[in-house]
Amino acid sequence: MAMSTRQMQRLRWTMADILGKVSDIPPAEQFSEGLGIPLTLAQRWLKTFREKGIKALRTPYRRPGKSSFLTEAQQQEVQAWLKTPPGFESLAGLTDAIEQRFGVRYSHANTGWLLTKKWRHHLLREPSPAQSIQSIRFSLLNN
Repeated sequence: MAMSTRQMQRLRWTMADILGKVSDIPPAEQFSEGLGIPLTLAQRWLKTFREKGIKALRTPYRRPGKSSFLTEAQQQEVQAWLKTPPGFESLAGLTDAIEQRFGVRYSHANTGWLLTKKWRHHLLREPSPAQSIQSIRFSLLNN
């Protein structure tokens, strides 16, 4: 049974609400049947409740490995960075700046996708004259 993140969060909050109202913790099997979730998931959530408390069950659920997203305001700030000289020399530089400023880690591929597809920004920064000369020399030497 595949559940969306929202469905999973609702079920988790329902379990937290139930646990907040009872004095004796029901067995995992009861939650599994009552909420229609796998037994192992009910066991994991009960373990979270026992170790970290009800607040841990009520925190937003994140799938493992799924990237965090920038808010609309944060995206606008990054777009303003791109328009302000000196800009960024590489995707790595922009990726690192996003992580340092907002605590959101994107892969270089995701940063590139944001630039080209979402923000329609194709150049990170115009190369300096010295960089242009170096690239011309490099291409002449390798031909």
